[in-house]
Amino acid sequence: MTTFLTRKEVGTRLGEINTGFSYNGEELHDWDFSSFVACTHPLEINSKVREYIDTNYESEKERKEAAMPNQLAKSFYGNSVDFSFPKDFFSNEKFNNNYMFVGVNIAARGEADGERTDRGKWGNFRDTKIITNTYKLYEELGENDMFEGSYITDIIKNVVDSNAGKIVDSFFIHEKKRKPNLPFTSANGNDDERAEELQRIFESNENKAEKDAVKKGITYLRKHLSREQALKNVQINKENYFKSAELFSKAINVVRPNKLVVFGDAAALTLQQMLKTDAFRQDANVTKLVQDLVEIPHYGLQGSKSGMYHWLEVEAPNVFAKIEHAGFTTGLNW
Repeated sequence: MTTFLTRKEVGTRLGEINTGFSYNGEELHDWDFSSFVACTHPLEINSKVREYIDTNYESEKERKEAAMPNQLAKSFYGNSVDFSFPKDFFSNEKFNNNYMFVGVNIAARGEADGERTDRGKWGNFRDTKIITNTYKLYEELGENDMFEGSYITDIIKNVVDSNAGKIVDSFFIHEKKRKPNLPFTSANGNDDERAEELQRIFESNENKAEKDAVKKGITYLRKHLSREQALKNVQINKENYFKSAELFSKAINVVRPNKLVVFGDAAALTLQQMLKTDAFRQDANVTKLVQDLVEIPHYGLQGSKSGMYHWLEVEAPNVFAKIEHAGFTTGLNW
């Protein structure tokens, strides 16, 4: 029989997890990698936003402009939205464990160098000052309040980068078919071969950067990645990879979700690849959840081509329908 936990109990237990990670000599906690779907003054549900736009703007051009985050913040919300994490979140209210949301890694949250400025306390999952992607995230989950209070986290811990493609390369997430020995879970993996691949990727990126600079008439100073440094990077990332799998499993056993929802194929592939780790193989609940996960588009991509209005009108409802249709994972034993 499942015993329901309160928000306070979940927050306390997550905070007590030994993450195995540190920053500038200080131990990191789960709040450095995770959060909950909650804001001090959140967005309205999408239907209200759609109604406002459709009622007040006639042309498609006007509606597209009205749906942009900066415009909505002023015209619809009157600058009342506050994405900061609610100070009263950890109450005795029942915790919503129906869904757990998962991304690949920590995106930049705050300062220009990508470091979080709110270490040591729970904060919003996204940067609360650069609002565009924060709007996209909460609109993606905003068809109704079904996901409010859900736990949200990253798979690869303690790696800050808004470019998930770099994480995919550094952790060999997409290499299963092309170079099957490169993933860290490969039984025939070789760190020297991985280091060589990192050097190849680095040189390819440098070639592109130099080519782009030449087009702009800018002198480009090429950088170099030595084999020694590449090998060191591989070893650091490999240790991080397996520690991340262990921490992910620990968090799941606190949150006890009924369904995993992941943002994008990179997150899905990372979790599926981790099924070969001891942390996942030895935990039947984690295995079932990963095998039965539902993948939705990454919120950072929404509106990039078709516009935020199309996202609100078409894509966000489709995301909600996909999650609802998938149902809960069966056979879990908490």
